[in-house]
Amino acid sequence: FRPTMGRVPAGEENQRFFDSSTRTSYKSLLLLGKGGFAKCYKVRDEFSQDNWALKVIDKKNMNDNQYNKVLREIKIHEGLDHPHIVRLMRTFEDDSNVHIVMELCCEKTLLTLINDSSRLSEQDSQYYLRGVVSAVTFLLSYDIIHRDIKPGNILLKESGSRTVVKLADFGLACMMKDVSGASVSGTPNYLAPEVLKRKGHSSSSEAWSIGCLLFCMVVGLPPFDSTSIQETYRRIEAGDYKYPPKIGLSSAVVTLIDGLLRVPVSERLGVFDISSSAFMRSSVVKTSFTNIANSRNCSVAASRTCSSRVSYSGVCHPNSPTRSKYSPPPPPLPPRQSVFQYSQGLAHSTYGFDTTRSQSHQDSSSSLSISPSLPNLLFADLDIHTATLGSLLSGVQSMAAVRMDHPLHISKWVDYSNKYGFGCLLSDGTTSVKFNSGEIVSLRNDFTGVYAKSHSMKPLPLNMRDAHIAKLVELAKSYNSYMKTQLAKAAKVDDTRENRRWNDMSTPYITHFSKNKKSVMVMLSDGTIQINFTSEHIKMIISPDTSTSSLLSFIDPDGVFTTCRTTSLPPSPRCLSSSILSLIRESNEFISTEMSYLRCSRHSCPLTTSC
Repeated sequence: FRPTMGRVPAGEENQRFFDSSTRTSYKSLLLLGKGGFAKCYKVRDEFSQDNWALKVIDKKNMNDNQYNKVLREIKIHEGLDHPHIVRLMRTFEDDSNVHIVMELCCEKTLLTLINDSSRLSEQDSQYYLRGVVSAVTFLLSYDIIHRDIKPGNILLKESGSRTVVKLADFGLACMMKDVSGASVSGTPNYLAPEVLKRKGHSSSSEAWSIGCLLFCMVVGLPPFDSTSIQETYRRIEAGDYKYPPKIGLSSAVVTLIDGLLRVPVSERLGVFDISSSAFMRSSVVKTSFTNIANSRNCSVAASRTCSSRVSYSGVCHPNSPTRSKYSPPPPPLPPRQSVFQYSQGLAHSTYGFDTTRSQSHQDSSSSLSISPSLPNLLFADLDIHTATLGSLLSGVQSMAAVRMDHPLHISKWVDYSNKYGFGCLLSDGTTSVKFNSGEIVSLRNDFTGVYAKSHSMKPLPLNMRDAHIAKLVELAKSYNSYMKTQLAKAAKVDDTRENRRWNDMSTPYITHFSKNKKSVMVMLSDGTIQINFTSEHIKMIISPDTSTSSLLSFIDPDGVFTTCRTTSLPPSPRCLSSSILSLIRESNEFISTEMSYLRCSRHSCPLTTSC
């Protein structure tokens, strides 16, 4: 897109775009940009009066290949729900155009901010980089590479008193498994040397682009900028860049940039290394650019195709957008499948993030699945868990790694609470689903198991002669099938442990789950709590150990499992690093908040008097 930021052209004033599927009419207010096949407008929903960005793509002048690329761009973008990624709200189509409704960012891009300021301070650069890294880390954890990270694709949006970074433009985004070494996609100044050598895009090439982005912020120009593309490519392949002598950059930012711009991939810092760098750990001044905000300067959350962006040997797009650890792609697109049909063909379920789009969910800090009462024993377990975490935070105790079987934990999960409920596959093979009604079904591999009601939390054997329970069991089987077949990259289920567990204890089941902006928490009937930290991609399992302490286990982004026990000995570095302590602190606050809520709900519920 070429940003135009002007009045709607003559003849297009007050133009209306009608979505027949939702009976919604959008009125054009401002032309934001235009490209070869599309125009982008600031529009207003005439019913809700909300303002959006609307990308209108002329499909009459597109061939089938170009049309299918639009569909695939939509599919990867519409399933992404992250605070630092521009949201695609909905799509609709008529005989002439494809319409994409997106979040509107009415301030500036990072590129215009750099151009206006010549260069950014290190404090401001660190703040913006933090949001970019969060977004890219999110994508990589779901095997997506953006392939066009650059200042022009970083939108800046004011939210209250702070500025929020938003990553946009998924026109070149691709699943890692679909990357072709022959494809060179991106913007020349931000391409990694291995991409130019046709070795393919990867998480390492994303790290390189982030290094170029950081250099551009603190210096004011891309590191390999030159008067010709050929010279730019030569400099990239040689790693030939220099810092202007009079800028006076800190050693911390130079060290990080140099680490990200190492030509040998084996020596280059990764995206996951950025947050722990000295530069990112230093104090930060949160930036608000109210002095440059302009009500008419709207950056669109649409795909911007910069004139200097190149794509050789085609562009690779993913097919499935609505899940993390995406399932195998659907069948190839027919030549003219509609956006609506293509979109409706995939279930809006998740593994690792939620696709529920209700406004109330987006605006709340915590979305609760209400469990009005928990057995006294579970509250006792929760008290022990919080006491254990508190002793670690206060320094009274530390932790040491221990060798033992992995405790019961959640290996896969699906949040389909916009229709049915929340389900998970446990490490012992059990599938447990908590339905929106509050009812719970937990199934073993032989599809025997238990049924529980939230208000009593007393599990009963499954009674398949009860038509209602039989229906819930069939839904739970669907969850089981989906998680086992479509979420194949998650942790493997230990079937031997599964059989041992069922011989000596009742089938475990979900008692409560809750979500906030940073994490997902699930409580199990055996007293286990698991918290998945969505940004760090670390899972923390707190399980009963003794009558006075709990076991803490951590699964890192690479799937490495570490179990720790409280001790008075010096702490193990793996168990009590500063980053782990931060997660423990967040967990303690999360659990304490939920306990207060559950206890309050329990005492106010007339059905809990027998508990």
